[in-house]
Amino acid sequence: MAEQTAPQQVSAMDGPQDAASAAQPPPILVKHPLPQRLMHWFNAVFFFFLWFTGIALITSEGYRLAPRFYTDFVSGLFGSQTALLRAHIGAGIVWFAVVSLNFLIDPWGLALRFVRDLRWTKNDLGWFKVRVKHELDPKTELPPQGSYNAGQKAFGWTVILGVPSIGITGLLMVIGVGGHPVGSWMVFLHLIAVGLVIAFLIVHFSMAALIKEERPVLKAMFKGKVDPTYAEHHHQEWYQKVKARGGEPLDPAERFALPRAVWAVLRSRWKALASRPERPYWSPYLAGIGIGLAVLAAFLVFGHGLGASGLFSRIGAFGVATVAEDHVRGNAYWGPTLEEGFWGYWLLWMGIGTFVGGFISAALGGRLKAGVDRGELISPRLRIGLAIFGGALVGFATRFTRGCTSHQAISGGSLMATGSWVFMLSVFAGGFLAAIFLRRVWR
Repeated sequence: MAEQTAPQQVSAMDGPQDAASAAQPPPILVKHPLPQRLMHWFNAVFFFFLWFTGIALITSEGYRLAPRFYTDFVSGLFGSQTALLRAHIGAGIVWFAVVSLNFLIDPWGLALRFVRDLRWTKNDLGWFKVRVKHELDPKTELPPQGSYNAGQKAFGWTVILGVPSIGITGLLMVIGVGGHPVGSWMVFLHLIAVGLVIAFLIVHFSMAALIKEERPVLKAMFKGKVDPTYAEHHHQEWYQKVKARGGEPLDPAERFALPRAVWAVLRSRWKALASRPERPYWSPYLAGIGIGLAVLAAFLVFGHGLGASGLFSRIGAFGVATVAEDHVRGNAYWGPTLEEGFWGYWLLWMGIGTFVGGFISAALGGRLKAGVDRGELISPRLRIGLAIFGGALVGFATRFTRGCTSHQAISGGSLMATGSWVFMLSVFAGGFLAAIFLRRVWR
């Protein structure tokens, strides 16, 4: 994504030019494409807002940076210190979320290019040594630099390391570590990270706005284009690379770079697991002993046996509570579950372990394949429809009988509960009777 300015301008998305055009410098170089500029100014606006409000939030004498009249003035703008804190937290969450998503999704490949351009080279240390001499004597030659000079790289790495530090420490303070000694460290680290970024930001802005020779950098962040003469003198390595191809393109192959890389790794691992040869099933007697040991471990660790349906019914209860909490609380059966909570529910972790264990077992057994398990006389759609209908019917039955097959038969049976044994024998009897009529469907 780059801009067109005049017929003679070379687009930033054009490929390599022929030998004749490569011999001449391009009239305009696109250094900062539009998405990059939008993200840059988004960061600037939100960071200055967070800086403006954050300083006013520091009222403790041990940390306070601004005079009292400043904190009173800013608090007055928002109505109260509480409203100011909420505005600061809300803006911080939006800023950190957008920056994180932009970096992880990277739709234009800009994050990848940004990190690549910040790699240090052997000329960077020399640039720092010569830079002061160059200010005193402009005739002093600077070492060749890439897309960013050594000073810009230092600021870039400060931002890369500082933004996660600011975001993570801020989130930890929001979710509540204030009453713990860790909370004091989070405040301290938050202020240190903000201070470092602000210090480099002041230098960065001053260099671009106040030093005439560096003003093309500031103009490029507004217009996206940079003068070839300036680029050749200050970013010679980058200029030499882009001169032959007519501009600085955004490589389409780098779009969505990180998600594509992650997807490629996951797809290759999936193919490797799916191609494993099938191994024979365990003996049903050994599997039965394994289930018994699993039930014993569940009683020892959780104080409960195995189960499944309780998790799904609790998910439904908490889901309904998001839109009709009073209705759920008024229900004698599910009202108490809202007080018990969700993340501490033992079946949640057992359910997660069941899925993880099943996946590992299928992978080790060479049975990690996608498909619909059905007989030849039934179509995939009908099989899925019957599965949904049967699942709904079983869900109703499990709430009616206060337990699913695993909980009633396995856990209740291991406790020698009479009702569970009656239930288990009925399930087996019903299964044998149903098999007489349905066995041909699965042949």
